[in-house]
Amino acid sequence: MYYIIYKTINLINNKFYIGMHSTLNLEDGYLGSGKIILSAIRLYGKANFSREILHLCDSEEEMILKEIEIVNEELVKDENCYNLRMGGTGLNSKNASELMLKLWKTEEFKNIMKSKYTEEYNLKLCAIQKEVQNRKEVKDKKSGTMRKKYSNSREIQNKISQSLKKYFSNPENIERLKSNSSNLWKNSEYKNKMSKAISKGQKRLWENNEYKNKMKNIYTERNIPINKEKIRTIHQRIK
Repeated sequence: MYYIIYKTINLINNKFYIGMHSTLNLEDGYLGSGKIILSAIRLYGKANFSREILHLCDSEEEMILKEIEIVNEELVKDENCYNLRMGGTGLNSKNASELMLKLWKTEEFKNIMKSKYTEEYNLKLCAIQKEVQNRKEVKDKKSGTMRKKYSNSREIQNKISQSLKKYFSNPENIERLKSNSSNLWKNSEYKNKMSKAISKGQKRLWENNEYKNKMKNIYTERNIPINKEKIRTIHQRIK
């Protein structure tokens, strides 16, 4: 078994990711498993990344400690760094090896890890995650993936439908939703944002001739007066 510290480089923008990896094959093509590096690989394509081995360690313990040494706060602050967390912070997981769990049980290791969590680091982590999730290409890809996933699977649609029915059949859940919604709408910023979004949605619907004719027929059948001036005013306000 080989224990390595590697550096994955984006050949398009020179951004990089540093991680640790245990493998039987040094040419296995592993580039990393962090959220940001995986998003970048999906965005730019695997062919636009290269990996170099920084350190070949003698043991898993040495590899872990070496990553902690290299992937420090200063490195994570680098704008070209894809790492979201400092070295060793990803060890405490369900799939962690016995050695990793053993390290987390020692006070010395815990103190090292605690000292890495600073306010500045946490703020950068939140900012990076927010920035990545708000990128148009990421949103479009997630939206397309979800549409494809749920539109092509009747089984998944049925599961979602059953889960929603079960959730809304509980009166406590209904009351909780009402309370949360009521509190949100008391916030003027949220109210203005949602009102604008709803108005835009309505405008897009009314620009569809099929929808427009359908609604006109419903209004006519039910003798509901159409306030054209009010609709026009709303449309002008949100342009």
